[in-house]
Amino acid sequence: MTKFIRNLLVVLLIWGVLTMVVYALGKNEDIRLLRGFWPFLALLLTCVSMVFCCVTFFVHRPRRDSAIALILVIVVLVWTVQGAGRWGVRLHFQLYRQQYEALVQRVLASQNEAERKAICANDCGVRSTPSLQVGFPYNHFFLSSSEIIYDPAGEISRSGRPPYDFLIRAEQLSGPWYIGYYGD
Repeated sequence: MTKFIRNLLVVLLIWGVLTMVVYALGKNEDIRLLRGFWPFLALLLTCVSMVFCCVTFFVHRPRRDSAIALILVIVVLVWTVQGAGRWGVRLHFQLYRQQYEALVQRVLASQNEAERKAICANDCGVRSTPSLQVGFPYNHFFLSSSEIIYDPAGEISRSGRPPYDFLIRAEQLSGPWYIGYYGD
């Protein structure tokens, strides 16, 4: 294995670890915005890495190593854009599940809508139609967002047009917990 491939593997490993950290950790607004921009930052890193791979392809021998490096960069980009978000939301949910469940229990124990909104503040949103649901923002980006949703009735995953504005799709995380993807 050449020094170039070794260095590229270290960069790809750091990239992958950072991707999982960004997707899994943190609940504040800044982290949610970073999660939304992360695929575009990954695309920028991919372009830079591909330029280096192409330059080394024409300058250094053996060319096989440069071709392997280029393929690795493309694979990591596809993983970052397609798979890491799903793995990251599941990891994030498992890390913060107890906090989410504690907040949901407080919301369920409240008597009226005003109390529920006071309990949630900026950490969550409560919907009472068609069933009681508590949504926790996960990711924000221009014209899209996603949230972790507690929905014991499973209404959000039913087929047909749900009564939710801009819901694109919902996937079950575990039991009554879902991830909802929205577009504006």
